[in-house]
Amino acid sequence: ITDSDGNVMFRTNEEKTNIFIPEQDYGYIMNGADFTAYCTLTSNNWRIFCHSKSNGVTQARKTFCIVFVAAIVIGVLLSVILILVYIKWYISPIYEFEGIMKRVGDSNMNIRWTPKKATKEIQEMAKGFNSMVDSISELIERVEEGNRLNTRLNAKVIEEQLNAHFLYNVLNSIYYIADSGDHEKTAAMTE
Repeated sequence: ITDSDGNVMFRTNEEKTNIFIPEQDYGYIMNGADFTAYCTLTSNNWRIFCHSKSNGVTQARKTFCIVFVAAIVIGVLLSVILILVYIKWYISPIYEFEGIMKRVGDSNMNIRWTPKKATKEIQEMAKGFNSMVDSISELIERVEEGNRLNTRLNAKVIEEQLNAHFLYNVLNSIYYIADSGDHEKTAAMTE
């Protein structure tokens, strides 16, 4: 600490004897490896000096740069993690939907999709999918009912054809027996 005339009143490092006191209120002086910062107190005109080897300042700059770069790297990593979490949150219902579609493709029409966590768009897609599966199930039921009805009608047609053919054969047999003159067999067949 110096007085207003530049006389040293207190020194922490006794090795330094030459101290330059400028006419400014504050500033710094770099002299080779030394760094000196100072300011003048206006109330009593005292000057306060802070002296450091410049490698200490360089170390502070290096520390600042390391902390700054580390903060940027951490910020980028956090951004990437947040993006990945958001993508997983947004895309996981799509993967779930893909599995449900495969099961519907394997003829499991009893499945309905209710996404656990999803955006409004995904919920609308689930609603449309469930409606589509309901419509497909109804159409399949109609086709199956039509096939059952068609099978019954074909069986009925065949049955009717067999009944007419059977009746023709019976009448033809009665005719031949009657024509052969065996009246007892003719009477037994017609009973």
